[in-house]
Amino acid sequence: MEVDGVIDGSRGSWAIEVKTGPFGVADVRGLLEFTRRFSRYQPLLLCDPSGLPAAARVGVPAISWKRFLLEGPEAP
Repeated sequence: MEVDGVIDGSRGSWAIEVKTGPFGVADVRGLLEFTRRFSRYQPLLLCDPSGLPAAARVGVPAISWKRFLLEGPEAP
């Protein structure tokens, strides 16, 4: 299990997973396990806009990767 990135900064502490195609709960297991073990990190899934409903179904906060690149994660 793994995550694609970890960010600590003025906008918070984030564990990030990037998905560019279809995904399900098994595909974010590493992200969920990381944030369970390291509770100071919030999970964040970066995906195409079409993947946002899938992220909501698996219960993971998500934004489009384009929005993330332009705006970054929202401050807690």
